[in-house]
Amino acid sequence: MLCKVLIGDTFVLHTSSMEPTMVGRRDGGDRIVLSRLHTEFADPDRWDVLLFQYPNNLSTHYMKRLVGMGGEQLFIRGGDLWVADHAWAGSLEEGRRRGRVAILRKPGPTRRAFADALPVISQGELEPFGADAWRRYCAVSKGPSERWTPDDDSGHVTVETDEPALAHLTREARDLIPDAMQPADRMTTARPVSGGAHAVGDLSFQIDVRPYADAGSVIVAIADGVAGVTIRAELAVDGDVSGGPTRLKLDDRVIATSHVRLEPGVWSSIRIENVDDRVRLSLDGADLCVRDYGHPVVPEGAEASCPASRVSFGITRGRADMRPISLHRDVHYVAAGQTRFLIPAGEYVFLGDNTASSSDSRSWRRTAIRVLETGEILQGDAQGVTSTSFTLRTGNPWSEPDGTWRFADRLGNIHSFEDPNEWHEVGTWPTPYVRREWVLGRGMCVLWPLDRFTWLR
Repeated sequence: MLCKVLIGDTFVLHTSSMEPTMVGRRDGGDRIVLSRLHTEFADPDRWDVLLFQYPNNLSTHYMKRLVGMGGEQLFIRGGDLWVADHAWAGSLEEGRRRGRVAILRKPGPTRRAFADALPVISQGELEPFGADAWRRYCAVSKGPSERWTPDDDSGHVTVETDEPALAHLTREARDLIPDAMQPADRMTTARPVSGGAHAVGDLSFQIDVRPYADAGSVIVAIADGVAGVTIRAELAVDGDVSGGPTRLKLDDRVIATSHVRLEPGVWSSIRIENVDDRVRLSLDGADLCVRDYGHPVVPEGAEASCPASRVSFGITRGRADMRPISLHRDVHYVAAGQTRFLIPAGEYVFLGDNTASSSDSRSWRRTAIRVLETGEILQGDAQGVTSTSFTLRTGNPWSEPDGTWRFADRLGNIHSFEDPNEWHEVGTWPTPYVRREWVLGRGMCVLWPLDRFTWLR
């Protein structure tokens, strides 16, 4: 939840619901520059970070990310977002099988911004990559002919083998939100702000490789425990005539090939990315292969029991120097509260980037009471949200220390009662949608503090 601190065209965050994109603290977090023109003269786009009036208390302003558009259905499952049209009445699983439900894929700038902000193992932890980093972050089940030798002076590990040899990163990728105010390095473990209950399979791994002339193919792989698939790239080395072209595999099936090869004796930077059912293999910053695929939907309620994902690197034979650079992840949308939305035209669904700890469309609820003396029906937020409090209460009305009771209605008015017998509860219901006219502006960048300046993607 975000309380309103609006000064001119900036907004100050006071909760962690949008971390790590934007940092919020009770005593004052990031100051965000707003553009009212973006939403005054045009409708907002999916993935925009927007300021809007909270549906259950219009005097309170929230800032979240727009994920669901009017006229569509939105599903949350297995860390991903899925969409269908209003006509689909079946389950997410059946809709996926029939091609009626599709995964939502983030545009490039948004995808990269999430990856940059969500390290599983940061570059600062892996540099320099010598014996200490090798012991801390890597493990290998050695075959009879393979040897892995870390070198502190050169900052890499050398693998020599007569058969395929793989090492894997030992840190699990989970939906932890790191504290952006305390970045991790070799001596400091990142302090989590929230999350950690779910394995994450949407990962991006970067490694530098220098193959020798006798090298076979270089291997990088992501075994996605959530989707239940393994993405494996085998990058051919120039001069190796027996290994075939560079190949990208989904499990045992080749889904793409490339004639680009690694040059012996030269360092090359490899990145493999598995995000939103799209695989991307790049070499020295240029895409070699990009392929989409589909995976079976995680059964409802099974997200927390998905096995951990595994990231591996190695070589089919010969020698190569290797230097892992970093492992990052995508945002993992937690399926908590309401997870299926039939969005009316002209209304939107919003989620916080810190979905493990965010009050958003999944959890918003409205309550109504009848004032017994007058018969008036009052409506307000079920947790008593007001524009001056950062606390989500257990109910609305709520009791004060002096024994009186308060009720916050949806216009921001506070009603006082001397005794709980003065009203009767009518009911409570979900209110996940934000009307177009409640959208106030688009977040453009983090302005302050200066060391956190960044454009919002």
